[in-house]
Amino acid sequence: MTGKAADVPSFSFPLPRAPLAGAVTRIGKVSVAVRLALDGVLDVTCPGGPDRARALAALDALASGVFVQGMASPEPRISSDAGHRFRQLRSAHEPPSILAFEGVCRTDFERALDGVRIRVTGEVDYRLEVHATRESADGTDFGNELASIGGLVLIGTTISDHPELRDRLTAKP
Repeated sequence: MTGKAADVPSFSFPLPRAPLAGAVTRIGKVSVAVRLALDGVLDVTCPGGPDRARALAALDALASGVFVQGMASPEPRISSDAGHRFRQLRSAHEPPSILAFEGVCRTDFERALDGVRIRVTGEVDYRLEVHATRESADGTDFGNELASIGGLVLIGTTISDHPELRDRLTAKP
């Protein structure tokens, strides 16, 4: 921040604890569902003062282009079009069929909307869940199937399309 009034966040956006991006695929007789949830509060800065429509449009990029690789590894790689930086802090197997990865996501991106650059910033928690289920009950080791998935693009939630998400955006005093 440069100290100018235009750099003061105009809005805050408390994230829902629900997944914002996800995908489902099938490999052989195994179904795989991947979900990404973010938890915390993001700041949205609108130069020239609060502009709710532009702030919501910028937030639509939050879960856009999320790509997950290495789901069979102890530390999957997560990337996004917005350039989020994910740092894993822990992982766990939640029987019978969930691999859960948790950490911190540093968010700092801009979106140009009608010539105005809207900035979204914050450091929030993330949880990536990989659910794997087999048609038959012949074990819960899904390593080979998960390893054969090179990567998966998650479908993101469009914030501005959901009234319950839009209503979370609040102007800062």
